[in-house]
Amino acid sequence: MKTLLQRSMLPAAGFAEPLLYARCIGDVTLGDEIATLRQGGQLTFDTSFGVFHAGRWRRLTTVDHIAVRVVASGAGRAEVVAVTRSREQVVATALLTGESVELALGSLADTTWGVVYVRIIADGECTVRRVEW
Repeated sequence: MKTLLQRSMLPAAGFAEPLLYARCIGDVTLGDEIATLRQGGQLTFDTSFGVFHAGRWRRLTTVDHIAVRVVASGAGRAEVVAVTRSREQVVATALLTGESVELALGSLADTTWGVVYVRIIADGECTVRRVEW
């Protein structure tokens, strides 16, 4: 059974604190709950509202297997980055295809991850709407 645990969204246009939601690196334009990335641009959800607290879910729930759905399209790739004791490791990667892509991350019980976040890297132009855990 699939259950939506968390949705990481982009801020509305003009929101005073967009860095609470996502960080932009390079050629990225934020619109109203959408981001447009161009060649080399990156959008990361390593923010207060963007990360998935894997360690908490592992300790406090019976949730085991998780996946992340990246609602994005265009030329680019999505990476899932796990952070453990200030060390980052890419644990899954997928090319953007269609309107969304899903990355299975396996069992939380088999990890020591603290938090996990998504990074989108543009290989051309792509648009990003949200991330769902």
